[in-house]
Amino acid sequence: MSADDFTPNLALPYVLPNQAQKHVTVNESLAAMDGLLMASVVSIGLNDAPSDPIAGQAWITGGTPQGICSDSAGKLAVWRDGAWHFYTPLEGWRIWDRSEKRFVVFDGTDWLPVSASTQNIAYMGIDSIADDANPFSARLNAALFMSLEDTDGGTGDIRLSLNKQNDANTRSIVFQDGWTGRAEFGLVGSADLQLRVSADGAVWESGLTISNATGNSAFGGIPGTGDKLSVHGNMRVQSSDGFFRLLSNGTLDMSRNSGGSIYLRGRSSGSNVAFGATNSAGQTHSTVLMIRPDEEDIVAAYAINPSSSGEVDLGKSNAVWRDAYLQNAPVISSDRRGKIEIDDLECAETLIEYLRPVSYRRHAEGKTHFGFIAQEVKCALDAVGLSSSALWNVSDETDAESLQAIRQEELISVLVSAVQRLQARVDHLETACTGGG
Repeated sequence: MSADDFTPNLALPYVLPNQAQKHVTVNESLAAMDGLLMASVVSIGLNDAPSDPIAGQAWITGGTPQGICSDSAGKLAVWRDGAWHFYTPLEGWRIWDRSEKRFVVFDGTDWLPVSASTQNIAYMGIDSIADDANPFSARLNAALFMSLEDTDGGTGDIRLSLNKQNDANTRSIVFQDGWTGRAEFGLVGSADLQLRVSADGAVWESGLTISNATGNSAFGGIPGTGDKLSVHGNMRVQSSDGFFRLLSNGTLDMSRNSGGSIYLRGRSSGSNVAFGATNSAGQTHSTVLMIRPDEEDIVAAYAINPSSSGEVDLGKSNAVWRDAYLQNAPVISSDRRGKIEIDDLECAETLIEYLRPVSYRRHAEGKTHFGFIAQEVKCALDAVGLSSSALWNVSDETDAESLQAIRQEELISVLVSAVQRLQARVDHLETACTGGG
């Protein structure tokens, strides 16, 4: 038979005129077509013929086949009718490789995975349908991207680049729940990196923004030009023992669950802790209040006032200040408009008779002081009927053993009253003596 007796591509035999047993030729062509059309192979690279192939199974032979396949390297081998049939592939043949679950194509020399030569495709869908809105679509539970190591000709690095046309466009990753956007991360309508969230996929709230120009960051707003980190709104730092809050109105709020002390610490041991402020005219004061650990003092640049006039104490009977250094004498509020039931002091002389001036030393120092004993002053006040006098004070009125104190400046009026009465007596005696003379 000549070449003209076979088809040019698959080399299927023609039925010749006046040919006897035409069915043999037709059946041979049908059997060949059964192995070649919509072909699939068990695997690629068969070098040793399997011992028990099944009719219709096919392989692509390897580069060094043995035995019956020794002269058929790279061919399609089909087992049928109890024998092997080999077909020489032509360039462009495409076959499904069941072992790798992929198509391979013959390029005239080798069998190559179809994906290795895929370029400029319009759509790709992995277990899903890609469309114009999503040209690439994948339905899967995990994805892995691996770097190409330098041993395989790569650099060992891996970088995913997402490019947009200009600053006004968006290049981001959107995280959805039930096909509704819940979080977005990327360059959203600007060149700054943003992280934002949404409750409904329509209204978005800014979480974090990082300026591409300065690297400055902001929570809930636009980064400032001079601040590395800014917070637009309240800021809270929570721990198991308490919290620290900086409110948007400038209030600093600190609390401890255990009710213990709250500390403001300097940056290093011995550092001063300073507080500054800006007045309504925008003039910044370098220091309003400074705590100096090394000097063991607090420096104030402003007057320190109570929150409510006449209702706040400075210290108390069981927590006293040691010394007060003043340039001028203390000013005691004494306005008539703040007083009621004003009466002359009638018992000054009697009270003075009960008072016992003493000298004494405190337990913690060796200096001698002059003054009075609070318990004795209380007894003197009781003796003259002035038990409710504020001259005497106790830290806890329900505890008889609590520390006692006196307001020594109130003794001035007692002394003045006594001196006035004594002076009146002296004047009376002088007048009497002069008249008698």
